[in-house]
Amino acid sequence: MIFIKKKKKNNDIKDWFLQKTTGIIIGIYLLLSYIIFFLKKKNSFKYIINIINNIYFKILIIFLIINIIYHVILGIHDIFNDYLKKKNILYIFKIILFFWIIFVIKNILYIFFKI
Repeated sequence: MIFIKKKKKNNDIKDWFLQKTTGIIIGIYLLLSYIIFFLKKKNSFKYIINIINNIYFKILIIFLIINIIYHVILGIHDIFNDYLKKKNILYIFKIILFFWIIFVIKNILYIFFKI
């Protein structure tokens, strides 16, 4: 996705739709997290640890991380293509973005799963 050259304007509409969809999914997750963690009456430390240690919560976190990374890639890809006109600089920034995403994924996996 990062190194693919766009051919048609149809891809721009698809990317726009996918970025809005991922943004809505992220918003729904944040709203549900707020409801679960802060609006429940029994928000003790043990209650929150039990939720975080649940396997379904971890699967949801993995889905959310993939969703956020895809959302970031789409947004930064559009910014790079709109404002960076020189191809050499564009490819350098895309390579930096690629390594930054790998670094973020590694740290998130370490934090949540101690891998």
